[in-house]
Amino acid sequence: MKKVLFPICLVCLLALWAAYLIRGSETQLRQLRAQYEASIEQLTEANKQQEEKDLAEHKKEMADNDLTSGNRAHEAHEQEWKKRSEYDPAFARTTREKTILEISALAKDKSLPAKELLQKVAVLAAPQKSTVEVALMENGFQIAVTFDMSVMTSGEEGSRTKHSTIDSLKREVIEIISRVAKDMYDHCGQKGIETISLACTHGVQQSQFGIPSINSPTITTTIYKCAVSGKDAKKIPNWRGIPLHKVEGMLKVEYDEFPNLSIVVTTTPGFGW
Repeated sequence: MKKVLFPICLVCLLALWAAYLIRGSETQLRQLRAQYEASIEQLTEANKQQEEKDLAEHKKEMADNDLTSGNRAHEAHEQEWKKRSEYDPAFARTTREKTILEISALAKDKSLPAKELLQKVAVLAAPQKSTVEVALMENGFQIAVTFDMSVMTSGEEGSRTKHSTIDSLKREVIEIISRVAKDMYDHCGQKGIETISLACTHGVQQSQFGIPSINSPTITTTIYKCAVSGKDAKKIPNWRGIPLHKVEGMLKVEYDEFPNLSIVVTTTPGFGW
């Protein structure tokens, strides 16, 4: 009899334990459901309040005649344009914009001699790491700017080039020189300048017995040099707005090394001279 009762008691205990677990799970589920419903209610109320707030602000804005008519936007635009026209430093973000501010401040300095002032402005207007020389001649100042191509574009470090042909390389060099000439005359002005000469340098490897060698040491040399005369510059009323192709048409070639250059394809990334 005891052997029969033991399994029955064990089954009953297990049944009671299962019922307890089920009841506990149901309690937890009710608690979770209550928490979920409370969270939904809070979010719904918060969303409702935000909608009412947004609607009230929108109605307030729509009742503002200065805003809906565009008068306020026009006034803000005029104030900002006035500040920008006066070169307010608060709007200077890029290096170029900050350079323009420096040049503008120099132009207001009446204590500097003309040559020294032009030298300082030319240095600021020229590409980074340039050599800038200002000389006073009979008919005005001559400015000579020498800069490396790698400063103005990517893929031209050392004797390497991203170009596969000399013509392609030459086209980019002419475009860069045109941009530099445009910046120089834009910032330095046209009055008192006889000419601005611009020389672009690049790393090259000299050939041996007329045969290009990639093992030769790299030297930096001028590959193209142009000038824009002050006489031609005076014909341009607004150098900042002139298209580059018009500047290219004003360039007078003073030195051209491209006929003596060749591009050698190497096994390493890039190209060598």
